Formats: sequence, structure tokens, C-alpha cells
Amino acid sequence: MSGTIRLRIETNIERPSTSLIEGFKRVSTPDVSDAMNRFGAMNPKIKPLATPMKVVGPALTVRTRPIDNLMVHYATHIAQPGDVLVVDAGGIEDHSIWGGQMTHTARKKGLAGVVIDGAVRDSAEIRRMAYPVFARAISPMDGHKDGPGEVNVIIQCGGVQVKPGDIILGDDDGVVVIPGEQAKEVLEKALGFAAKTERRIKEIESGVKLVPTEYLKKLEEGGVVPRDSKTG
Repeated sequence: MSGTIRLRIETNIERPSTSLIEGFKRVSTPDVSDAMNRFGAMNPKIKPLATPMKVVGPALTVRTRPIDNLMVHYATHIAQPGDVLVVDAGGIEDHSIWGGQMTHTARKKGLAGVVIDGAVRDSAEIRRMAYPVFARAISPMDGHKDGPGEVNVIIQCGGVQVKPGDIILGDDDGVVVIPGEQAKEVLEKALGFAAKTERRIKEIESGVKLVPTEYLKKLEEGGVVPRDSKTG
């Protein structure tokens, strides 16, 4: 990833299989974060404009000059149904590079959603549409349309590297990025964490093991609480 933004457009990217995308719809961002050893989560300021919200799909990446959205428009134009538009707008919060009209366009084209490390506007309209838009901030001020910018290059979004075709999962807790080459392994682990959580909730609701045994053992071993014959 270069330090200079050029005028550059790549159109051919490798997208993950439909089965992988469908698989990640069954898990949450906490499941995936746990499966990736707490890596992959974007800055928590990047959150959905409306809740409840969920988006899953391959990343179509954009890197823009600060407060300019010319290439964001073009990326929306070439995106395929199911893509998630992921935009590195430099984290600028006082000028928006996305708005209501662009959201209508994205929905009409069948994009799964949009993630922007920057600001958006027309937030009431976007919420009314219940369309998955995740952003760092909201600002009424528009951006420029002069360029330059790059489409389908490696970017940084919310402090996380995103490659074209990586799987993006966003929900009420935020956004995580799953590298394409690790997606199958991460999904298997995430499904395991989801199943473990479901079992644990059933234990809690039934009144069994309200505090996990392994947590009590750690405290006992540290001499903080008395040793319980049931756990020792």
C-alpha cells in the first residue's frame, strides 16, 4: 500500500464462495473476533447508523483523497450484487463522502452494505431505508468530486488492513474483517464459539454453573477465594 493516492482502478478481484458468505451470516462479530484471537475488529467508532443491523459480503475497497468521493461513486458503479463497499476516507469526520442518494444507488445495485472510515450525511434518510451503512461520523458537509482515488487496492479501514475480496462482517457491535485466505478456518472456529455461547446461556437459564468453573479455579489457585471441593 503506497503513501501516495493515485488514479487507479482494478476491476478483477477474487470473491469468496457463496457458502462461506452464508456461513458467516450465522455468526456474530464477537464470535469472529474470538475466533481470530481478538484481531480483525475495526475501530469501535465505526458503527451502524441504525440497529438492529447486519451485513456480510466480500470487500470492494476504495481509497480516497480526504473529503473527496469521486472514486466512491465509480466504485458503486462497478460493484457487483452482494459486495460490501469499504472506503478508506482517512478517518475525516467533518466532511461526508457518502449520503442518501448514494445509499439509494447502492441498494438498487444490490450491494450488501457500506463501511466508511469517515463521515456520512442524510442519516435520517439512511435509517429510514434500514440499509447497512457503517461509518465513523455524521456531518452535513459534502465532499469534493475531483479525485484522485483508488479502487480495489489494499486499504486501511478503522485501523485494520482490508484486501479486495476479504469478507466483511458488520453488526450492532461493529465491523470485523476476515482475510480471504483464512476465512474457512475462521468460520469453523466462529461457529464453535457461537455453539459454546448457546450452551452456556442454556446453563445459566437452567440455574446450573452461573459462574464458569474454570473462572472459579483461577481464583482458587490464586488464593483469592477458598477452594471448593466441587471444583477442586
